[in-house]
Amino acid sequence: MPGHLPAYTVTLMRNPKKIANFILNAYSKRYNLRSPQVAVRTIPYPHDVMDGSERYRRFLSFARRNTFWIGLLILMTLLSYIAVYYYNLLVDTQQNMFAYRGNVETMLQRRNDIANNLSKAVFDYSAHEREVFTAVVSLRSFISKDNPE
Repeated sequence: MPGHLPAYTVTLMRNPKKIANFILNAYSKRYNLRSPQVAVRTIPYPHDVMDGSERYRRFLSFARRNTFWIGLLILMTLLSYIAVYYYNLLVDTQQNMFAYRGNVETMLQRRNDIANNLSKAVFDYSAHEREVFTAVVSLRSFISKDNPE
C-alpha cells in the first residue's frame, strides 16, 4: 500500500540513536564520519510518531503536576465570560432604557402638540360660534321688529 513504510523504517524512526548509527555505518567510509570532529547528535523524539498511549500518559503527567494552575485558568476564564455576559446585559438594558425614554418623550411631545392644536381649534370654534350667535340674535331682533305679534 502506498503511504506505508516498511517495518524496519518505522523502527528506525522511533529510535534516534539507531538512525544515527545507521547513517554512520552507511556513510562513514565515504565521508570520514568516524573522525573525532564529527559528533553524533540525536534528534528529540518527534511527537507525530508518538503513539496515543504515550501522549495520554504525558498529558496526565502534565495535568497532575499543574492541577492548581489549570483550575485557576479555567476559573479565570469562567469569571471573565460571566463578567462579559453581565456587562453586555447591562449595556443592553441601558440601551433599552434610552429607547423607552425616547418613546415616552415622543408621546409627551405628541400629547403637548395635540393639546395645543385642540385649544386653538376650540378658540377658533368659539369665535365662529360667537359670530353665529350674534348673527342669530340680530336676525331674531330684526324679525321681531318687523312682526310684533
